[in-house]
Amino acid sequence: MTTIQSDKLAIKAPAAALFSFLGDFNRLKDLMPPQISKWESTVDTCSFNIQGMADIDLRMGEKLPYSLLKIVSEGRSPFQFSMNWKFEEAADVTMTSLSIEAYLNPMLSMMVKGPLQNFVNILVSKLKEVAESAQ
Repeated sequence: MTTIQSDKLAIKAPAAALFSFLGDFNRLKDLMPPQISKWESTVDTCSFNIQGMADIDLRMGEKLPYSLLKIVSEGRSPFQFSMNWKFEEAADVTMTSLSIEAYLNPMLSMMVKGPLQNFVNILVSKLKEVAESAQ
C-alpha cells in the first residue's frame, strides 16, 4: 500500500466546523484544484475527472465525529484508495491533515505519487483558506 501524507496545518476553526464542512461533498468542490472537471455531487457521493489522468468516484466512509473523516473510492476509480481527514483540536486551532492510502503497483505508484502529494497539500491549504475566510 502507498501512503501519501499532506502537511499538517493549523486552521483557526473548530474541528466540528471542519468536520461538518468536509462531511458534505457538495462543499468539497470549493477545495478542488483547476485540473478537476465534470464535478457531480450529493451529500454522500461525488464523481469528477482529473484532467489527463482519470475519472474518480468517491463516497463517504467512516465518520468519527470531529477527529476522522474517511472517504473511499468506488466505481470508475482506476485503483482502490481512501482519503483520511484527521483533526486534532489544540487551543484556538485545529491541526488538520489529509492522507491517501492507495493500492498501487510499483510502476503506478512512481507515476502518481508526486501528483497525489501535490493534490493532498492543495486540499488542506484550500480548506484552511476557506475555513479562515468564513470566520
